[in-house]
Amino acid sequence: MAAYDAHAQMAAYTNLQRQFISFDDGVTRQIEYLLPLNYAVGRKAIAYNDNASNFKVYSPFAGVQKLNSAPAYNYKVTDNLITYTIASNLLVWEKGEKTLLSKNSDHFATGDSVVLFFDKVRNIYNAYYNGNIHEIESFLAGNSSEMIFEEEPAVQFSSADYHAKIANSQLATSKVGDNIIAYVNFANQFKMFYRGHISQLEDYKVRDFEVGRN
Repeated sequence: MAAYDAHAQMAAYTNLQRQFISFDDGVTRQIEYLLPLNYAVGRKAIAYNDNASNFKVYSPFAGVQKLNSAPAYNYKVTDNLITYTIASNLLVWEKGEKTLLSKNSDHFATGDSVVLFFDKVRNIYNAYYNGNIHEIESFLAGNSSEMIFEEEPAVQFSSADYHAKIANSQLATSKVGDNIIAYVNFANQFKMFYRGHISQLEDYKVRDFEVGRN
C-alpha cells in the first residue's frame, strides 16, 4: 500500500497496482486506474488532481466529477466543503454542486460549512453558507484583502504596513471556525456570522476572541 489518508468516515489510498481507492463505511471503490498527482480527504468527499492533471472530486452520492481540465493547486477539503481556485476564480463544491464565489479572490478561509472570502471585483467581504452568498462587510477594519484571516487551525495572512493604521495596537481580525465566522469591522464592532445571519456582539473593541463550533 503506497499511501493512505483518512478523515472521519472516508479514507483513500493507492494500492500496489497503483490504483486510487476510496474506503467509505466499509466499502472500497476504485476511483482511478492511475495514481493521482495529489489528493485530500474530507468527511463526504475526496478532492484530487488526477494523473492527467484534471481536478476532480469523488463522493459516494455523486461519483467522480471532473471540475476542471487543469489542476487546482490551492484547494482545501473540510467535512462538507471543498474550496479551490482556478486562475483568479474562487469556487466551492458542496453536495455535488459547484458554485462560483468570486471571479477575483486570493484571500479566503474555509470552515466545515462556511467560507469567508474577499471579492476583489466588488471590494467586499462575503460569506458562503448553505448554497448562498452573504455580504459580510463592504469595509472591514483591514481595509483591504490583506486583512488577517485565521482558521482553526490558524492560517494567517498579514500586511506589514497595516499595524501602523490601528490605534492602541488593536489588531483587526477575522476567525473562521467549523460553522461560524467572527470578525471586527471598520467601526471596531465585534460581530459574528452564523447560519446565514450576522449578529453584533460588542459595540467596542474586544481584546481577543476565538471560534469553535456553534
